[in-house]
Amino acid sequence: MCLYQLMSGQGLTYVFECKANPMTPSAYTCPMVRSKVVDSYFMEHRAKLLDIASFLDRIDRAAPSSEGEPEDYRVAALRRAAAILTDG
Repeated sequence: MCLYQLMSGQGLTYVFECKANPMTPSAYTCPMVRSKVVDSYFMEHRAKLLDIASFLDRIDRAAPSSEGEPEDYRVAALRRAAAILTDG
């Protein structure tokens, strides 16, 4: 069994449960082999990651609207989601 977390913009966390054992052949739900998936989708998803990185960089470089302004909840949620993806 495996669990997946997804965070919404309002700070809510949704947990999805996968009942299949990820190590068994029956858990493979994609009809393509891994190398074909990478060949087909790598550049698209690389571009999305670069887009997110440039957005976060712009946020970091921008001056705050007011002194002591808390981070926007959407940006905070995006940062938390990125941390989950990198740290597991």
